[in-house]
Amino acid sequence: MTGILRTFVKYFYLVSRVSGQVLILFMTLLITVDVLSRATLGKSTLIATELSGYILVAVVFLGLAYTLKMGRHISVEIITSRLPERKRMQLEIAIYILGAILMAWLTWATWEP
Repeated sequence: MTGILRTFVKYFYLVSRVSGQVLILFMTLLITVDVLSRATLGKSTLIATELSGYILVAVVFLGLAYTLKMGRHISVEIITSRLPERKRMQLEIAIYILGAILMAWLTWATWEP
């Protein structure tokens, strides 16, 4: 990786991680305000539930970059752990290619002009 790309990726990981943390804090405050508003005024903020759902989705996707960097994605290795290294790499490459083909097909199939 070149120096510029490495620096970009490093800051991308940092920004995505910090953004996720800030959004979790904001979501917590939003829900707290909504609960207190209902308890004291008897009225809801009307947007807390919907906005919290959107924030939750954003937090999940922002966390994916950092999770990838740390190598912490969930994986099941019942079969692959018993394969030799070369076969395991070949299987992983084949799965990545099939996954890319599937995603390309899904994108094509759901594209609306």
